[in-house]
Amino acid sequence: ARKLEAELQRELARAARYHRQVSICVIEATNLRLLRDRFGRALTDGLLQRLGDTLARHARDVDVLGAFKESGYTMILTEASGSGAEVAAGRLLQTALRAAVDDGDRVPGLELHLAVGWATCPQDGTASEALFAAAERRMYEAASQVA
Repeated sequence: ARKLEAELQRELARAARYHRQVSICVIEATNLRLLRDRFGRALTDGLLQRLGDTLARHARDVDVLGAFKESGYTMILTEASGSGAEVAAGRLLQTALRAAVDDGDRVPGLELHLAVGWATCPQDGTASEALFAAAERRMYEAASQVA
């Protein structure tokens, strides 16, 4: 988490210096606590790790992937506009959902419910806290529309 925050601070400074945009995308397993209670930490952490591996394989070379809380991932989208971040967020969610369906060693009932959100500097704020707040707001708004 510290490495991701340091990288985000570096990207925010670079974006400010060169008048560029930088975005973040967060993807969270909204049912992780329930799955851990039902299936245990080992199985759910393995599932979350496979999600991270999938996201890393589908990221651009310039993007940075790191942990989001204990239940998901954040991707720093270097020089991505708001519309680019929104498209990337949708693409990441579809990639994650396809990977979950293709997971060969599935346990019945052990599946992640995913929500995704995004934010862009400077439109949604210039500090990491503001970006994460905007991304989480979008994530929960999207999750409530699906439910």
